[in-house]
Formats: sequence, structure tokens, C-alpha cells
Amino acid sequence: MAKTEITKKRIEEEVKNIVTNDIYARVDSFMNDVINAHYEGIKIESVDMDALDFAMLVDSDPDEYGDYEYSEVCEWWLISPWLARYMKEIGGYVVCEVADGYVWGRQGTNYAVADDMEHIAKYFLEKMNK
Repeated sequence: MAKTEITKKRIEEEVKNIVTNDIYARVDSFMNDVINAHYEGIKIESVDMDALDFAMLVDSDPDEYGDYEYSEVCEWWLISPWLARYMKEIGGYVVCEVADGYVWGRQGTNYAVADDMEHIAKYFLEKMNK
């Protein structure tokens, strides 16, 4: 397959596809309940809290081993397995499997979700263009 130029228009089309097909719903209340239950010592079978804790850790200083802090998650979104896979591949996203689905802990708010998807769309298109 010959490489083709990835245009801004093509990236915008892919962002629209991702937002339409791979971001299902905002689930702030559900995730807040899950996290609060965990801190109260209530075990929820369908949630791996260790995996969620690990997903929320970010390396605050990459040059110094073990200097981690928790990401500030502003919004929780239910997403497709496809989007979760690419977010994990790219890194830097809070993504965890919860109750037979995937959630993305968005670290921003008050701007369009599509703005966060541009990097993923470009990554996907570049990968498919190899």
C-alpha cells in the first residue's frame, strides 16, 4: 500500500468518526460512586481498583525514578475497546477496564472532546499509512 499524505481534512474526518462511534457516554456519577465505594472499603466485583489506581498514576518527573502522582481526572467517559487500545498504545491517557467496558479519565474540561481526539486520529492514520 502506497503512503498517502495525511491531510488536515482527513484528520478532521477521523476525529468525527471517533467522537461519533467510539465515545459512548459521560459516566462521571458512575465512576465517582465506584471510587467512593472503593475508599469506603466496598469491593465491586466488576472493577479492578488496582488497575484503575495504576491507570491514574502519572510520572511527574520522568528523569527521577518513582516520582509519581495521581492524574487529575475532570470527566469520565465510556469508550470503545478500539479507542481504549489506541489510547493505551500512545500513553498519557487514563484508561481502565471497568464492568465489561472501558473508561477514559479525561484530564481536561470546558472544551470539545473532539479536541482531545486529534492526536489519536493522527496516530491511527499514520499507523494505517505505513
